[in-house]
Amino acid sequence: MAVASGISPLDLAELDFDQLDEVEAALVEREVEQARRWTPELELLAQQTEILHSQLRAYLAAHTDKGSSLPPPLRIPRPGEKPARPDGAVVVKPSAFAAMLAGGAR
Repeated sequence: MAVASGISPLDLAELDFDQLDEVEAALVEREVEQARRWTPELELLAQQTEILHSQLRAYLAAHTDKGSSLPPPLRIPRPGEKPARPDGAVVVKPSAFAAMLAGGAR
């Protein structure tokens, strides 16, 4: 707890049980908040997935019959964003995206 909180072990030893509980609750809350953060790595992965999907759509457009329907553009929702898009783009679950890739163009 001393390492995670930055409070020295001697200072922690002087706290009563209620204060220790408060410190522990604050540490847990901080860990949960950090787990929810949208990291640069996650943003890059989301962008890479969206670009890959746009390439799949371009491939399908070039290699399928005219008039064939293409899957809607993929948009991965970012934290704080609403998943529904007014422009008609559909948010796709990873399992559905994998199924679309597995059943790709012929």
